[in-house]
Amino acid sequence: MVWAERLYQPNELRTPEGRLLHVVFPGWRGGGPGPDFRDAVIALPDATLLYGDVEIHLTTQGWYTHGHSQDAHYERVVLHVVWNDAAPVTSGGGSEIHSVCLSTCLGLPVEELLAKPVRRVLTPGSSCPAPLGAVVEKEAARWLGLLGQQRILERADRYLADRLLVGGDEVMWRYLLRSLGYHQNTEAFWRLGATVPWKVAAHLVMREDGIERLEALLLGAAGFLDGDIAAHLAAGNLLAQWRWHWQELSCWLCGPRLSWGDWIFAGVRPENQPYRRLLLAARLAALYAPDLERGIVSEVFEREEKEFGINAMRKELRGATSLAHLGAGRAREIVVNVMLPAALALERDGGPEKERLWAILERLGTVSDNSVTRHMRSTLGLRLHWERRVGVEQGLLHLYERWCREKRCGDCPVRMRQEGDVERDG
Repeated sequence: MVWAERLYQPNELRTPEGRLLHVVFPGWRGGGPGPDFRDAVIALPDATLLYGDVEIHLTTQGWYTHGHSQDAHYERVVLHVVWNDAAPVTSGGGSEIHSVCLSTCLGLPVEELLAKPVRRVLTPGSSCPAPLGAVVEKEAARWLGLLGQQRILERADRYLADRLLVGGDEVMWRYLLRSLGYHQNTEAFWRLGATVPWKVAAHLVMREDGIERLEALLLGAAGFLDGDIAAHLAAGNLLAQWRWHWQELSCWLCGPRLSWGDWIFAGVRPENQPYRRLLLAARLAALYAPDLERGIVSEVFEREEKEFGINAMRKELRGATSLAHLGAGRAREIVVNVMLPAALALERDGGPEKERLWAILERLGTVSDNSVTRHMRSTLGLRLHWERRVGVEQGLLHLYERWCREKRCGDCPVRMRQEGDVERDG
């Protein structure tokens, strides 16, 4: 609460060495495993800006007691905040991380602090110079929708660049795997896509008992057939079959095998655990082998509109196994983050097909908020449940990632658009 609500004296926030730090943005609450606050902006005395995460403990020793010095998920931490006993800490890579003590610079008496109700969310709004609350909501939705299109176009550019490096089917396979992993595990899924490339997955899944064999290869390469984790996957004959196939197929790997420590399980719902997502990946491979990219892009253009992407993919996977479940929300994420960017990348000339893709984006319906979009809605003065369409949500994410996270208020497109409207009205 002290950090989130800035209940400290800003001119007294110093490191143990006496360096005065200025908090440009304290970050937004991470939630789940990982740093306590994400994407903070801290200014050093020489005006250098540090962009990264903030971790909070009672004492400096908490950093080491909790194992953060050996945890790759804390590599982006730029500031360690403690209540007392501040001292620099080191990351897993050996970098020194600044530390500050809050108890010596409180902006109110301790008794008053203890009497305050505990807040669970970041106080929004006050730092935004261009809130949208006064803007006609229909116009705001149009602005954010255009920003959402820009975000997807940038994804298409990245897809095209990756495609030039590894080829269409291979990059599509890695994008699909990454989209199956919630944000805590996206990097591990991407690495797994290089260790078990599409050329191996496609060859394997088209053989007799291909899905079961590919499941075994993916689970083994991820480190999930070792130790106690295997007990969560299945019991009896199926687990024995996976392990038997893994003994035969382990030599097929094209990169380093992952281990238990590469994955995050805490805070992930049982149906979304990474080992279940790998079973789903094997079934997606079976749907589209051998021409994965062509199959995915054809999915965009050839399906009946009412069955595009979400319903069709879920229908074909339904009933395959209770362990491989594709919910509507995750299917929608695959459409937005993989299928549409890939189709746009291969349709660079634009024209009617490009307009059709934007129409598909509009038909994807509503999505659930996440911590970033909730923060953005509140910061911009928008109603919490206003405009939950995918295009608007993509626009909020793009606005945050390109401007708000680094406090680039001077060239914020929303602010510039508002100032332009004021000038026209004048």
